[in-house]
Amino acid sequence: MAGADLLKRRRMRAWRLGGRLLALTMLLVLVSCQTAPPPTPAADPEFDQAAELEALNLPVNEALRVRFLPPLAKKVPTGDFVSGLDLEIKFFNVDPVTGVASGSALSGTLSTAKRTIASQRDTYATIWLALGTTLDRKASQYLRAEIRTAGAGNSPVCNGGSQACLGYLDIFAFKGLFLGRQNVPDGFVPVPSVLGVLPIGFKVLPQAAPPVEGPPPATLGELTSLSGGMFDEQAGNCASSFLTRPGQGLQAVGAGLQAVGAVGGLFQGQTSSFNGTLVTPAQVAAELDQQFSVAGSSARSVILVVDDFSNGYELPAAVFQPGADLSALTGQISHGALVLHHILETANLLDDSYPLGADYATPGGYFDGQPYYGFGFNGVEFFVQAVNAGQFDTDTIADKIRAAMLYYGVGAGEASNMVVNMSFAVVPCSVLHDYASTTGLATFQDYLGALAAQNRVGAQYVGELDQLVSTPVDLGGDPLLAFIDCPLPSPDWERCDGGVGTGSAVVDKLFMVASSGNYGNGYPLYPAAAANVISVGSLAAVAGGGYSAASYSNLAEVAAPGGLFELASGGGSTVAYAGTSFAAPVVSLFLGIDNMTHQPRCYGPNLDEREAPGMAYGGTDMLPFYGPFGTPSALAYYCPRPG
Repeated sequence: MAGADLLKRRRMRAWRLGGRLLALTMLLVLVSCQTAPPPTPAADPEFDQAAELEALNLPVNEALRVRFLPPLAKKVPTGDFVSGLDLEIKFFNVDPVTGVASGSALSGTLSTAKRTIASQRDTYATIWLALGTTLDRKASQYLRAEIRTAGAGNSPVCNGGSQACLGYLDIFAFKGLFLGRQNVPDGFVPVPSVLGVLPIGFKVLPQAAPPVEGPPPATLGELTSLSGGMFDEQAGNCASSFLTRPGQGLQAVGAGLQAVGAVGGLFQGQTSSFNGTLVTPAQVAAELDQQFSVAGSSARSVILVVDDFSNGYELPAAVFQPGADLSALTGQISHGALVLHHILETANLLDDSYPLGADYATPGGYFDGQPYYGFGFNGVEFFVQAVNAGQFDTDTIADKIRAAMLYYGVGAGEASNMVVNMSFAVVPCSVLHDYASTTGLATFQDYLGALAAQNRVGAQYVGELDQLVSTPVDLGGDPLLAFIDCPLPSPDWERCDGGVGTGSAVVDKLFMVASSGNYGNGYPLYPAAAANVISVGSLAAVAGGGYSAASYSNLAEVAAPGGLFELASGGGSTVAYAGTSFAAPVVSLFLGIDNMTHQPRCYGPNLDEREAPGMAYGGTDMLPFYGPFGTPSALAYYCPRPG
């Protein structure tokens, strides 16, 4: 037994010595190839890198081509390996739970072109200095070193079966000298984040046959999620505001906005970088005011703003200050508050409108604990009512809309002319849950790319994959979509749900309006895609005046100005907001006031709730809602002036 122990101790010393010699050898090779030598890290007596690497037992992933050499591997791999490859190693943040890398490449790229990856025949070697990557302010403690063919871009390629991915190494960059490594996850190589030096040697197998890539499956339930397992179609559908989906939050404005997938929410940048593309609610109010009929008002109206108010009903005062720190404020701003602010600002600026104040004449205080706001138009009141749909599934949302309609139709509001504004998407709950469990994905396109790689969906089919994960499950049975199909019918004829009327009207005139989405798709998302809903896309203000179709807007039946709307400016900095979320309220506000007039433009004598409004029939291909942006406009085509 003593001889065995002695042999074991000798092996341990040999492993440590071998690891140190390999590290020193590769460092000397790399230094000889660089014009400026890397800094020599200080010795760390409390962290034995050779012993840590010797203790690793990294599994061999047969689907990948890289085979690591000792000290990362237990033994030298055997096989026919290739030489002369043009390689790079890029570093990304990785989720330690799901194993999904995300975001853009961090600092510290290594490559054969820069001679920071050395090669000798079929053996490749490099030394990673942790400080070069961990100083990047975007870097987390959990990093992935992707070994890739050169030119693979700045996004992760090793989440799925990409041919650009040769292999990867997951690294836990811990703080401190020794104690910080106690929380290293399984499969991660521990490296000190400041003084860490990691020698990496590897060989590469020849290229295998590329994986078969095809279209997505026919149903969501056949698709493998990023969090593991199949998507659960039985989980139903949920509301997703365009502020909380990937790429729909705070955006920086530099050379310009991304055309697709990164518009819809708040924007901040130097005022000069907006290049004359700002518009104000006052401008849109003046344009809307020219479209109203001259007929006087005779009946109350209400606009139900159905949205996510989870973070409050009002924008924080600090957001309106010059140089506002949006990175600190975004957690206090709900999507619904931004939409509500836009409607209230525009309504307040209409020539014939006068504000009656928040919670005006509230006999019950609040509807369902939610505020409403009163205005007057031609001497008659109209209301803007918040209806919180945040964090709810579609069953709950339908009940909340129904309760609000009953409150106003037969309750104290006595406003039976209604518009339901929905600036959100209805998507499968399991898709939202999957995204929530894979935090760090920068945009919705990143999520789709990772999902396509996971399911071997070809690049040419990503659009079909997008539509699959964005379409609600059980379209015929979803409670919200069924309600939209048959909302509180009038009692004067046979009800659309097959029931018998009771003799008391709830809704006199009703429009349902929804934003189409901000992903550049050739179709609207639900609920905008529902048959009875007017889908609204976005027009973008252009330098020199006027509007044009926004490149980020999903296709819709009509289009209205969607920003960029100026929220606050000062000190050379501007905060703005944009998206189809703010184009839909323009249409809703007009229809809500038009409903009040003696001769409404958009609700003819032969239209009842058994029919969809003319603008919801589809096929109009982003027809501008009002002129002078195009001829004809939707108002001119569907809503001619009376007389």
